[in-house]
Amino acid sequence: MKHLQPMTLAYAFFFLSSFALEASAQAPRKTQASVEELKASIRREPANPSLQVALGLAYWGRNDYPHAYAAFQQAVKVGPQSAEAHNWLGIAILEKADLPNAISEFRKAVALDPKYARAYTNLGSALAKSGDVNEAVIAFKEAVALDPDNLAAHMNLGVALREKGDAQGALTHLQRVAKSEPGNASVQYELGQTLRQSGDLAGAQQAFERALSIDSELREGYYGLGVVLKQEAASARRVKAAPPSRAEDFYDRGKEAAAHGDLNAAKQQLIEALRVDDAHAAAHNLLGFVLGQQGDLPAATAQLERSIALRPEVA
Repeated sequence: MKHLQPMTLAYAFFFLSSFALEASAQAPRKTQASVEELKASIRREPANPSLQVALGLAYWGRNDYPHAYAAFQQAVKVGPQSAEAHNWLGIAILEKADLPNAISEFRKAVALDPKYARAYTNLGSALAKSGDVNEAVIAFKEAVALDPDNLAAHMNLGVALREKGDAQGALTHLQRVAKSEPGNASVQYELGQTLRQSGDLAGAQQAFERALSIDSELREGYYGLGVVLKQEAASARRVKAAPPSRAEDFYDRGKEAAAHGDLNAAKQQLIEALRVDDAHAAAHNLLGFVLGQQGDLPAATAQLERSIALRPEVA
């Protein structure tokens, strides 16, 4: 069965992710015939559902949604076995935010034509909007299997997988879409969100910046970039506040032993600290002091000279 095709793909993703229909977020392509011509054809063939669908699309192209909805209803009435009629009626119903009935129409479409990839995409979108992300993933996967070049299905499958916590699986599909549509700000935004969830903060920053270079008014892009920059700053602070190294542990023990007058224990701990990190200036300095207290002046001098060489700015 040949299905009417929507115009060039355009995505309608918003902050916190929504799922784009194959054709709900944009007007369909211009039909070959005008509304008047289609009405004349319908008078000759009143039981032809394809003509009713074409009439609905013509009204849709005029942004006359009430008449489009009525035409799609009539298409289903005269052609209850038309998968295309059910698909477009589902899109029209979804525009009314009636998710249960829209899902019902999309299910009828794919039941009538199991190879109708775009209807699976629309079914997945409606399911995702209803909160049933698991079922949405199944529908999107079916759409991708039937039509591997279906970018809307790849895009929505990527977002749905991310919502399920599978960021790596999501990246496979989102990166494919980004490669095909490098100038799409919404795609870059969703890619940035997914990279951030996967832990690739640098990659996420690049994606958000790319999105904003394409569309400087993409507000959610600024928010996403701000979140990433905040996370990167927090990560840098955690690195600076990393727990002490083994050398630092030995040094602290040596310092504590020296404070209690146990010079032998202090000497042993400081030697261990320097075995781990010979560039630990404070350990060299304290070991020099301990050795001096024990009367080993040549060894003490060597340790103090090493400390000075490492940290000449310390008085």
